[in-house]
Amino acid sequence: MRDALGRDIDYAMLIKLYGESADKEGRYSAPTCIGRRTEEIIGFPKAEHISTCTSSARTFRCAWACAASRGSRTAFSKKIENHQHAIAIYFMHYDFVRVHQTLRCTPAMAAGVVETH
Repeated sequence: MRDALGRDIDYAMLIKLYGESADKEGRYSAPTCIGRRTEEIIGFPKAEHISTCTSSARTFRCAWACAASRGSRTAFSKKIENHQHAIAIYFMHYDFVRVHQTLRCTPAMAAGVVETH
């Protein structure tokens, strides 16, 4: 991070602490989050700006990776312009059409970019 962005940034990590899995019978179940701690990495980040945005970004990246994997099939065009258009359509749908479960609206509505009816 320091090599890429220099020392003129404020960067911190929010580290989630997990306990044991709730399921003791050996089947997989997600462990419960038992706490969080912050770690300042570079600069002097303000505590109120250290949040779970990374989790949102990771969720989005996973959704995009799943959608993009469909484009790796040989049936799709190999032209870069067509891939750029596919990415633009995906982002448009993600931001303006898809109602997100946690927001209960689209990201564009949550940001106030578009009017809600």
